[in-house]
Amino acid sequence: MKSIISTVALIAVASAATIDVKVGDDGLKFTPSTIKASKGDDVVFHFFPRNHDVAVGPFDAPCTPSDDGFYSGLINVDGSQPDATFTVRINDTKPIWLYCTTRGHCQGGMSAVINPPADGNTLEAYQEASKNAKSGRPAQVRGGIFSENKSPNQSGSASETPSNSPTVTGTPTGTATPTRSGAVTGTGTGAPTATPGAASALFSEGTILFNVFAAVVAGGAGLFGLL
Repeated sequence: MKSIISTVALIAVASAATIDVKVGDDGLKFTPSTIKASKGDDVVFHFFPRNHDVAVGPFDAPCTPSDDGFYSGLINVDGSQPDATFTVRINDTKPIWLYCTTRGHCQGGMSAVINPPADGNTLEAYQEASKNAKSGRPAQVRGGIFSENKSPNQSGSASETPSNSPTVTGTPTGTATPTRSGAVTGTGTGAPTATPGAASALFSEGTILFNVFAAVVAGGAGLFGLL
């Protein structure tokens, strides 16, 4: 018996649907504005800028919240909440009348219905009656789950580069240990080879010393010639 109940529960979960509704994506609208949902389905409201919410109210009092209906709270007020959603689980198939509580939005036709009745009350009649209604807002968020998918950080990370340091060519052997500055230190038996720049520097210094020595000798010879 227990296994039968578990199987039925799994089938119910597998058959549940997720229904996406856009809030304010194309002006003062819920898209779609008429939603068909079964018991156990999740209705996911996706909020677009700016300053929208979704509240439940009775048909005969447009733009006014009911005492026990769900409410998302104001979402994406300044456009800084990418893909902010409010998910509601449907518990029965009774009609649920929805509207945005932001001033002027419900009056402008921003309303919707989940599981409209087969006859009688219609969304068009609700929207017509809401044109001269005053908007009301629930005191707190209730009856759903809020989620926000943040965009990844676009800023790159700077990588540390080693400072300018002399390099030695050769074939060192042994172990090397990287230092924090980026250079590699270690011990080895390879003999470094001088670079052309170093050789030219030594040659220039030798030339200068030779010229100074020659000048001193010439000066001494001249002095002895005068004597």
